[in-house]
Amino acid sequence: IKFNNISIKNLIGDKNLLLQNIRNGNRVCEPYIQMVTNERDDLTGYKLSDIWRYFRYTWSIPYKTMPGRNLFYLVRDRLQPYHSIIGIFALGNSVLNLTVRDDDIGWTVEANAVYPSYEFSVMTIASHWMIRNKVSSEVGIGDFLFEILSKRIDGKHSPIIELLQQALADDTDDITKLVKPIIAFPTDKEKRNVGDVLYKEDDEISWDSTKQSIRDGFDRLALNIKKTGESKNSLTVLKRVVNFSVFATFLYLVHGNSAVYNESLPPILIDSGSDLESIKKASEQAYTMAKKSVEDYFANTIREWLKPVIAKNTTEECKKWIDSMIFASNDRENNIKPALISYYESFCGEDVTPLLSLP
Repeated sequence: IKFNNISIKNLIGDKNLLLQNIRNGNRVCEPYIQMVTNERDDLTGYKLSDIWRYFRYTWSIPYKTMPGRNLFYLVRDRLQPYHSIIGIFALGNSVLNLTVRDDDIGWTVEANAVYPSYEFSVMTIASHWMIRNKVSSEVGIGDFLFEILSKRIDGKHSPIIELLQQALADDTDDITKLVKPIIAFPTDKEKRNVGDVLYKEDDEISWDSTKQSIRDGFDRLALNIKKTGESKNSLTVLKRVVNFSVFATFLYLVHGNSAVYNESLPPILIDSGSDLESIKKASEQAYTMAKKSVEDYFANTIREWLKPVIAKNTTEECKKWIDSMIFASNDRENNIKPALISYYESFCGEDVTPLLSLP
């Protein structure tokens, strides 16, 4: 392959120059990383994407394409005449069907289809023995709330943690007695371990006024549960804690949208179980407003992520960004790019800005 009398082989390092630098005690190489785009290389005239593909054939294992977007990079030596290629690498979607990883994250059918989350979700369960591993849509919520509960205030963790431990250790309700043998027999391997909790150090937990409000609410909830005697009913404890956890999550995200993007703060109200129709209607309206605020938060965040790489919030600029994507082969590029642009155009409408149509 030649372009303007410059062979692609000129991008392979000169071993004699390397040996000479080693013998003379000079610097051997000066590596740098170059992102692969559709632009041409300034030194050789070859397209950067073609250079990456050429050197891909030096791999000792077969190359397999992956679904999703990939970012490709060249590692080059500035001391060589044509900045020869030292190596290539790519960033892409994770490999599919890695069982150990998928089970741990919650990407398998078993982790998502039937059971609510042991760590995070107990809204409608009849027995805590039915609670299994976390579902992927809730990853991170439990860790966020646990940090708030585990921070020592006046030298103590939140009392809600002790209530949860007691509730999860209680196997005496009638439904649990029925379900437990079915799930655990014959090894009892599903027995919940609620001890040996690992707490972060206080200085490792970021803190702000909204987290303090959430913590105060959890502490008061624990006090109320104990005073009313509801701590004796493990399922009631779990449902009340999760109900407040939903409120706390909405509260933090809504306040985040207000603090970062100067959006308005909608009221948040939880239906306390009253039969008053006005309370129910207010709860529904507040939930709708909070949900819209959270959606705005994510939309604003996505817009900020895309601003550095897309100059203007126009359909044409977004299409240019899609067109700049690099694929592992010309065939994939020719087949996938038109499909992506067509898919993107189907999301563009009067109610959605061009940038927000990309995700």
